[in-house]
Amino acid sequence: MNITDAIYRATQGLRLSITAMISKSIVRSASDDKDNSQIFKVEAFSDEAIEDVESYGHYGFSSSVPVGSEAILICVGGDRSHPVVISTKNSKGKPKLELGEVAIYHPSGAVVKLKSGGIEIVSSNSETKENLPITITASEVTISGTLKVKGDVTFEDGVSLAGLREKYNAHSHDDKGLPPKESDKV
Repeated sequence: MNITDAIYRATQGLRLSITAMISKSIVRSASDDKDNSQIFKVEAFSDEAIEDVESYGHYGFSSSVPVGSEAILICVGGDRSHPVVISTKNSKGKPKLELGEVAIYHPSGAVVKLKSGGIEIVSSNSETKENLPITITASEVTISGTLKVKGDVTFEDGVSLAGLREKYNAHSHDDKGLPPKESDKV
């Protein structure tokens, strides 16, 4: 027996334990996120079904992982009866990124991309190419810098800037210094 075979046999149990501790798996079913934790049924190794697998995420980030996603499964202390998912991946909708860019994305096509030149937000459905609304809920929104808008701006009461502009452009100054009529007020 050579030394290589001896080392191989001596470490076989350790190698099997390490292999059992970490594995790539596929999410086969997933609970909703109502209890602040998503629970999975995953398939690991050769059709090994493991149930009640808790998902651990990164602080400050939350996601509800879709079925069919890939997952990295670790078994705490090498015990296959206590598995947790520490990372997930689903490439559907993943945007193309340049080196150093970061993105948060959804399979529908919505993307927030942090780029060296700024932040890009795309809110559209990748299947229908329909632009979807973006809602900002805040007591106040402050914009420092120039605001450029492609399209009209409409206020909650239905009045639009384009409508105000049309009304303003249509008025005349032949009133000879008299106060404006009620119908001319914007």
